[in-house]
Amino acid sequence: MKRTGVKKLLSAALAAGLIVTSGILPEAPARVEAAESLPTLTIDMAPETERGLKHGASGWLYGLGAEDVPTANTVTPLKAHTTVQKAPNGMQHPNGDVLDVAETFLDAGGQDIQIYVPDYYALWFYEFSSTEEYLEILKMEAEECIEQGIAEDVVYVLYNEPNENWIGGSYTDPETGETYTGWDSLFWFWEDMYDMVVQVYEDNGVASKPRFAGLNLAAYSNDIMERYISFCVEHNCMPDVVTWHDLSTWQFNAFDAEYSHYRSLEEKYLTEENAERYGVDITPREIVINEYADRYECASPGDLVRWIGLFEEYNVAGCLPFWHLSNNLNGLAAGNNEGNGAWWLYKWYGDMSGQYLPVTTSNTSKDNYYGAASLDENKKSSSIIFGGVNGSGNIVLEDVNDTETFADADMIHVKLEATDYTGFHGAAEEPRVVKEGAVEVVDGKAVIPVSGMLEMSGYRLTITQAAEDEQAGFLSTTWKQLYEAEAGTLSGGAVVGSVDGTLAGSGRQKVNALDDAGAAVDIQVTVPSDGYYKYDMVYTTGSGCNTADPDNNTPYTAIQNLYVDGEMAEEMLLPTTLNWSMGGMYSTYLKLSAGTHTIRIQGTDNVRYADVDCIYLTYEGPNESDTAFDKTYQAEQGEFNELLGSSTSLTTERDGSVDYVTGLEAAGVTAGGGLRFTVIVPEDGMYTLGMRYASETEGNIRIYQDNDAVNLDNQTAAAAVENTDGSWANTYQTVFLQKGINIIDLDADTAIRLDYLNVTQSDAEAAAVVEAESGTLTGSAETGSDSNVTRFASGNAYVAGIKAANGVEVIEPDDPDFEIYGRGRAVDLGEAVDQNSLTITVTVPEAGEYRMAVYQSSGELFGRHDYNAQMTERYASFSVNGGEAQRVVFRNSYSDETFNSQIVPVTLQAGENTIRIYNDNSKVITNGLHQGGDRVPANISYNVLENYTPNFDKFVFYPLTAESEVTESDTYQVTAAYSDGGMVSADQSEVEAGGTVRFTFTPDDDAVLTEATVNGESIMDGLSQYGGVYILSDVQSDVTVRAYFQAEAQAETEEIYYYSVNCGDIDPATLSAGDVFGTNNSVTDQFYGADPETGMMWGVLDTPAPDSNYPGWLTGEKTWPCENDGATDESPRTKSFRYARNQPVTDVGVVYQFELEPGETYNLELGFYVPSSWTNASNPRTMKLVLNDTDVVNDNFTASNNSDDPFIIRTTGIADEDGNLKIQIGHADNAVWGPVVSYIDIMAAGDKTELQSAVDQIEEAGYSEENYSPVSWERFETALAQAQDILGQDAVSQTEIDQALEELQAAEAGLASIEAYEALEALTEEYADAQQGLTPDADWNSFRNALENAQFALNNNRFGTEDLTAFAERLQNAADGLLYVESIEVVQLPAVTEYYVGDAFDPSGLAVEAVDNKGNRYTLTDQDYTLSGYELDHTGTVTITVTYEGKETTFDVTVLERQEPEASLKSLEITQTGKTEYKTGEEFSTEGMEVTVYYTDGSSKVIDEYEVSGFDSETAGQKMVTISYTEDGITVSAVLEVTVTDESGDPTDPSDPTDPSDPTDPSDPSDPSEPGDQKDPDDPAAPGGSDDSEGPSPVSGGDEENAGNGEAVQTGDSLNLMPYLAAAVLAGTAAGAAVTVRRRKKD
Repeated sequence: MKRTGVKKLLSAALAAGLIVTSGILPEAPARVEAAESLPTLTIDMAPETERGLKHGASGWLYGLGAEDVPTANTVTPLKAHTTVQKAPNGMQHPNGDVLDVAETFLDAGGQDIQIYVPDYYALWFYEFSSTEEYLEILKMEAEECIEQGIAEDVVYVLYNEPNENWIGGSYTDPETGETYTGWDSLFWFWEDMYDMVVQVYEDNGVASKPRFAGLNLAAYSNDIMERYISFCVEHNCMPDVVTWHDLSTWQFNAFDAEYSHYRSLEEKYLTEENAERYGVDITPREIVINEYADRYECASPGDLVRWIGLFEEYNVAGCLPFWHLSNNLNGLAAGNNEGNGAWWLYKWYGDMSGQYLPVTTSNTSKDNYYGAASLDENKKSSSIIFGGVNGSGNIVLEDVNDTETFADADMIHVKLEATDYTGFHGAAEEPRVVKEGAVEVVDGKAVIPVSGMLEMSGYRLTITQAAEDEQAGFLSTTWKQLYEAEAGTLSGGAVVGSVDGTLAGSGRQKVNALDDAGAAVDIQVTVPSDGYYKYDMVYTTGSGCNTADPDNNTPYTAIQNLYVDGEMAEEMLLPTTLNWSMGGMYSTYLKLSAGTHTIRIQGTDNVRYADVDCIYLTYEGPNESDTAFDKTYQAEQGEFNELLGSSTSLTTERDGSVDYVTGLEAAGVTAGGGLRFTVIVPEDGMYTLGMRYASETEGNIRIYQDNDAVNLDNQTAAAAVENTDGSWANTYQTVFLQKGINIIDLDADTAIRLDYLNVTQSDAEAAAVVEAESGTLTGSAETGSDSNVTRFASGNAYVAGIKAANGVEVIEPDDPDFEIYGRGRAVDLGEAVDQNSLTITVTVPEAGEYRMAVYQSSGELFGRHDYNAQMTERYASFSVNGGEAQRVVFRNSYSDETFNSQIVPVTLQAGENTIRIYNDNSKVITNGLHQGGDRVPANISYNVLENYTPNFDKFVFYPLTAESEVTESDTYQVTAAYSDGGMVSADQSEVEAGGTVRFTFTPDDDAVLTEATVNGESIMDGLSQYGGVYILSDVQSDVTVRAYFQAEAQAETEEIYYYSVNCGDIDPATLSAGDVFGTNNSVTDQFYGADPETGMMWGVLDTPAPDSNYPGWLTGEKTWPCENDGATDESPRTKSFRYARNQPVTDVGVVYQFELEPGETYNLELGFYVPSSWTNASNPRTMKLVLNDTDVVNDNFTASNNSDDPFIIRTTGIADEDGNLKIQIGHADNAVWGPVVSYIDIMAAGDKTELQSAVDQIEEAGYSEENYSPVSWERFETALAQAQDILGQDAVSQTEIDQALEELQAAEAGLASIEAYEALEALTEEYADAQQGLTPDADWNSFRNALENAQFALNNNRFGTEDLTAFAERLQNAADGLLYVESIEVVQLPAVTEYYVGDAFDPSGLAVEAVDNKGNRYTLTDQDYTLSGYELDHTGTVTITVTYEGKETTFDVTVLERQEPEASLKSLEITQTGKTEYKTGEEFSTEGMEVTVYYTDGSSKVIDEYEVSGFDSETAGQKMVTISYTEDGITVSAVLEVTVTDESGDPTDPSDPTDPSDPTDPSDPSDPSEPGDQKDPDDPAAPGGSDDSEGPSPVSGGDEENAGNGEAVQTGDSLNLMPYLAAAVLAGTAAGAAVTVRRRKKD
């Protein structure tokens, strides 16, 4: 390791600018963390040697339980390379048989299936009895694979973690009779097994040679591997795959040596000479580390990512280990179709495409910070996955401009995502975007700082081209915080406990014993904004679990109560996690206001309880709607399919700032092409897919669901594409998606550009729901009676006991069918296969394919194992409407109480359907239990599992697609992004067109706001360095707000280190992460003696005892550096340690002595770490710290198990009169193991003089609380108390002293006078209810911003007197610009001011003006003001009120009593026509004619006297005769049509009638003058609204509907009757009937 000098801290401004300097500042005896000393990954973007990604780390041992367990959806995205499974018909575990899982694995794209041949045996370690028997087992396995059709897909792993006595210590060759011992016995037996399987393949006509893997050691051994390879070459039985196991950190760090050694063996033995001599294939072998990672790393993204990086670096493959459970991809699958946080890491890994990019770690060790990187020039993006450290680190991209994608880039776009630890069983949603933005490229190099990392989280950086106008800045877009439960306040019997060292756990601790209502943990959380937060709680519960004894395993669902600020939020039902240290996750949403809250997790009883590991809070948004499922998947970030050997036709292109994908029509999904998305949804149901596209033709986007890597024809729907002329548009389709993971493939039948896929939850419902207990039961099937289960079942009932018919049995040695110990078979007892069954009836509206969600449970175990829970997967057969049954295997839910849904496709007919459910007994599973004695079959009891279906709760049926209304509204997205050092929040996540959104900018306590922009425009003029509020109104586009914060400049403090010791450092001459050389030491560790450069005497008091296994290490007679925790020279000093080796507890422990100034006092800091595997509760590594043999500082403490958070002791020490300071880390009185120490720092004691002086001056000044604002006084009091506390401590660093002084001075300067505070407060109260009134929008917006910022300042303790005064001036100035209404005036009365009682008020003609506070006048429209008091229901004066902006004025109208008019003539009707046919020359006759007149009061009479006119019989034709009657000056008339014929009887064509003259309107002497056109008093015209009446309309006598039926026309109104009369004549001519034209009189 290169030795480096010490560097000073870069300014926060430099770090915020995303620049990491490579210059070295002058050396100084100080240690501060500089940005360039942070853990760093350097990515070579343009390596000289190009190669593709291997995806080799995606593999597992017993990760698959059965067919589709887990689902192909879960496996396919991971790009699996290798799985290791149980041998055919094996007994080692009840599931994971290669014959069951092969199809699922291969269809999901898996490459190789390794078979653990010895896992046919029942016991661990194996009951190997003879080589002859083992050969029979191996032969059976090979024949089963051939019969299954997977002979070419499997690799036979003949040994598993063998030792030299694995087959008994000796082997006699059956051909030669020679006997071999030790490792040679295994090698010779290997050859015989190899040859036997080759022969089996040949005998069964398999063309290809079988493949083998070996030697499969538990740990690589140079000597054994060389002997093995040498033997295999000489006997031409070389394995096709070379395997061994790496299951610890030290093996991780040793991998380079292991790999290099093996490849050297290939160079040595796989030569042309040996190929010719022995016939051996000399192709380099693939290396598969078929068991990798330590137990505690499983399910932890931050731990596993280093292994992915390692295997990609060396281009090898690996399989996660089977430490815990089968069927969950070794800690990746939270459910059968759900992934946990670690699954997402491997999904990201599967998403990586293109070429591999080399990754280099610096400033820490590779086992602490590492990852993998790729570049896809076609997709125009790069991907980096990484993690492992807490805190900050750098990602450095080298040679960026040497790539095609970024050749001319001076800026790149970067998106950082995180996948967090969610426990084994905690389902993880889409990973959060931590930060996003643009980073500058300088001289081909880009530096991306990453802060706030969690060591158990994994991270992904996606690098794409920056937009042309993109601003530099790497900004946060989400807020998420981790809270460790053990840091909370405990009550009742709750205690802090440790996580089992064999399992993952956040912080390595948790809160235990929440086993009654009095036990609780209170966790203080502080959230930045009002709104809704996702609450994720990682918990463990093994209540009732006993996986080692299936008969006593009754896992319970835990029940805990969740409180927020003393109010119960909800009861939490927590499914079993099977182990008190194996995590699950409970999720819900909480509505919280900005600020601090107390979250209480409280127990309920001593049976159903859980431990709490940690909680996460994630800000979702200000509104409840922000919690709804709504995810957008960018097309260019989808997977460009290259399946079935195809090459992708897709490419990424750009239009402005929009990246999109083209080529969807060129290579369809069924041919292996198309675009793939992996969509995670929270529950089964209908979801709407929205696709944003552009096209110049019509067509369809085809939608495929649940394809894998082989089966690509599952098209479920299509979405129509219109010709958009190249513009962007949306198309929608609603489909069923199952809870968890869904694979969606898209292609098109026409050329389109695809921008993104959006998925939202639809309101379409299930087609049917059927409760299991409603079905028909036969045989042993029954309604479940276990009350522990019914309380968790839908409807509090379930169905159980559906046992397979007939029977099963072990084939005993004396049976003719006996072949090998442990085989079982089904027994035909003559029972119908479905005699024990459940039949349900379901009715659906349409025939077709449906998805049946089966809610089932099973916690069955079968057999025992040293450390693995022996889970079984129950299965059931489903026969629909009497058709052929399909068998479905259901993943174990770990408890009968836990009902999980699993999807089964069914085809149903319209109407009623029956589904019969039973177990067909088609799978026989055996196990063996050791009865004592030697591990041989004779001492094993073999058993066969009785088959049952799982318990059934209910069945929910969904259609494949559904109609769902989609409304595209004019709403705009609101995005708030911010740099480190603060936060900006919005009160809405989307806003309607023309709406308003409010942003709050809040710097951290030690930071300031330096810039804020809205859509690229600065808004800092309205804000302050301490933040504030900005209101944006009249929104007409998407809004992006960016806030840039910067840490306040702080005085640099240089701690003087006299000694800084990295105890147990591997190479003391070099500096590891966190190391410095003090003024007195030039190496980081040594045995006591003179320092090689300074000559000062110091070191560990021990006698050197070199060890050949650890050359160069400082091993002593009593103390050693840690040799087996994976620590390397690059490891941070908190990870390495020196320990007391093989010492009795009465010995000295670890003792260091240092030469210093006699009698001087020094600050001491000691750090203590020890791996969890080195200590446990029953064997504590307890210690005591003693100085100079007498001063006991701490007599009982333990080291931390977390190297990132060591146990730290700070104290002071005084050098004795000889100038020596002895530090002894000894054994505590109750110690069982020896003490350890990671580092020792000896520093100059801090100088408190200046701080003391500042405190003294403040106390003399006599500040009084009543003179200052509450918030500034609170800050001042806190700072003063902190300063006094520092002064009262002994071991305080100069940094702590200076920080306390700086905060005290800032708080004193920031004291705001009470006068300024109250003045501002009064102004905010005065204007709190101000209205916009007449103020222009721009001025109103300025006022609102001034008011909001004034209120913000009142509650912020960083604003002093001058600040508050400035806020007050700004607010007053803005308020002075407000224009509001002083008064309103009626300047013109309505046209009508006199009414009759009951009339409707008519505001027409009313004119109103407003007068503002500055004398300006405004004419108001009827839309502006409101009228009230216009009810005209009484006579006299009525006052009507006009109101506008809170101001009123009035005017009066007069209401009169209505006088009824006398009856007058209204109309005339010819009620009997009499004679209507005449001869020419004949006189008109009234005989038989009856004429009736009608009056306005409704009366009528028949008249005898009337006038007849218009009769002319001189010519033949149709004649119009008018009958008239006059009374009191009013004339009414009607027209009678008659026919005149000549004497011959033939009528002549009539001449066109002449238009009658318009009658004159007679005056009506009886009608009083009317005040106006009155309306219905029940329906007054609404003031400010429009009058919907059609104006005056004609009035007739009688019904308007009788118009044209011979009724009279009233004359006297000024009406032009010509059109009516002409129409009447024409109509009469056509129809031969009299026509009456009528008109309504105005009243």
